[in-house]
Amino acid sequence: MENNLNYSSEVRKRILSMLMFQLYSDEKTIYREYVQNALDSINKAIDAHVLAQAKDGIVTIDIDERHKIIKIRDNGAGIESANAVRTLLDISPSNKDGVNQAGMYGIGRLVGGGYCHELIFRTSAKGEAIGTQITFDVDKIWQMVEKEEEDYLATYVINKCTKRESIPAEESDHYFEVELNGVKDDAAPSLLDVNAIIDYLREVAPVEYKPEFKNMLIYKSTADNPEFKERQEGLEKIQVIVGETRIQKQYGLSIKGTKDKINNLEYFKIEDRIFGILGWGWYALTKYTIQIPKEDRLAGIRLRAHNIQIGDANLLSGTNYWKEDRSNSYFYGEFFVTHPHIRPNGARDGLVPTPETRALENGLRTYFENLKTLYTKANEAKKSIDKIYDGIKRIDDHGGTIDYNAKDLINNRGIGKFEKLMKTSFGFEAIKRMLLLYQPEFIEAKAKGEEKLRPIVPVQQEPISIKKEIPTPAPIDIQTDNGEPATTLVAPSSPTEANIDFSSATDNTVEPPTTANQSDPVSVQEPATYQHESLIPGPRIVTPTSTPLLGQQDIIAQLNNVLDPSEIWLLRRVFKVLNSFCPDNEHDQKLIAEMERLIVKEFNDEI
Repeated sequence: MENNLNYSSEVRKRILSMLMFQLYSDEKTIYREYVQNALDSINKAIDAHVLAQAKDGIVTIDIDERHKIIKIRDNGAGIESANAVRTLLDISPSNKDGVNQAGMYGIGRLVGGGYCHELIFRTSAKGEAIGTQITFDVDKIWQMVEKEEEDYLATYVINKCTKRESIPAEESDHYFEVELNGVKDDAAPSLLDVNAIIDYLREVAPVEYKPEFKNMLIYKSTADNPEFKERQEGLEKIQVIVGETRIQKQYGLSIKGTKDKINNLEYFKIEDRIFGILGWGWYALTKYTIQIPKEDRLAGIRLRAHNIQIGDANLLSGTNYWKEDRSNSYFYGEFFVTHPHIRPNGARDGLVPTPETRALENGLRTYFENLKTLYTKANEAKKSIDKIYDGIKRIDDHGGTIDYNAKDLINNRGIGKFEKLMKTSFGFEAIKRMLLLYQPEFIEAKAKGEEKLRPIVPVQQEPISIKKEIPTPAPIDIQTDNGEPATTLVAPSSPTEANIDFSSATDNTVEPPTTANQSDPVSVQEPATYQHESLIPGPRIVTPTSTPLLGQQDIIAQLNNVLDPSEIWLLRRVFKVLNSFCPDNEHDQKLIAEMERLIVKEFNDEI
């Protein structure tokens, strides 16, 4: 048997099943495909001077939920009547290269057929008084494709299931319109959900940014960077209107999901030593306080080509690009592919594998390491400030006692940690700019922490005055030798005061009086007003206290019935001085506490 070398290849009906019923898993993707085709048609109109500029290009989308009809119309170049039928009926007739045009394969126009009963194309080119309409009977195509006993050619099925006709047009008309008639809302309910389509197109369409984002962030961030200013202004953008809603990218002045303010946009590019510049992008610089929640539809750095999103929000997420799955969810941003050999695949849910694509993936992976360090340092800065407030709270919870842990939280894990971050964050300039966002909050926390660590001292007062009542004696008569009274001694009619001055204490500490008779009533006036030591000149005064040391119980109180008040006072003073002036480490503090316990035990054992 001889080989049939003259055989001509054929395209069978199953290709229609793939193009119309299986190409995309998300039905909303058809809107992206038709907007992409509209962008190419508008660019063609600009080249032909039919439109002056890209912003004059308009795509209108009308969704009639009641009658289950969707119409998508652009004011691009349209298709001349002589070429319209061939262009719209041939499978993959496109001469697009994916470089100068957003489309590439010429198969996207059929994707709407899988979600309606009739798929209709209408078009007209400027200067022609006639237009063209092609109607696909989708139900009949489905029947022929699923008919097992017949292996039809794809072209045969198309010819049997389409209707071609001329329609009137004005010579000034130039447009292309797609109509989905009889939308199958049971299989694709979101296609008729106007709000869902608006949200979807805000993410994926090649449209303008919101005015506040453009005027306040893009302008500020590119003012001193002419390269990225030119790239940003050169993005392809058209007007897309759904009903009466103009579609715009929804980036604002803050992160919606975290409320973090966007300080500026950081621009970057990926360049390979062999292939040159592969693309460029931006991300929002914030305080990165927490992960952006999934409910925020703008979360993640998005991949785009011709300003149209490739894949979904998670295409640049995961361990293929980051060391942690969660990393991309800390950022708002976009990356725009510019190299001609990096193209979306047929389903536009990823990139065609090429050497340039692999170089881009490696470049993004390396750059994203810097971004991981960025949000990690932000987390450390936030925690260091939190530690300062933890130390302040610990002091307050312990009645003002400053222990080792409180000092460690404020001085080391708080102030010291943040200052170290500022000194060691070099190499990736965005880290320094991020830390400056935390600096006002840190300065405030530092001031409060240092204020809390300053010891509280009493105001110096006048010498203590001890009043002692002296009983009034009865009059005493003294007689002379001749028996006559010589004089009479009369006691004062009121008590006198005995003043004792303790102001000469050498250590500037108020000492308690000692009395010869313990039974005499003694009233000691304690200081009642305390001020911060920074307000008092002179040496620091240490006052005995009954506040438990190191968070322990007041074990000295056990000696109230063993020692007299002056001895109790002396013990308290000794341990107050030790606790205040000994080294600030936990080991020494524990030694002081153990000494206190042993002394109390020794006195108790003597009883």
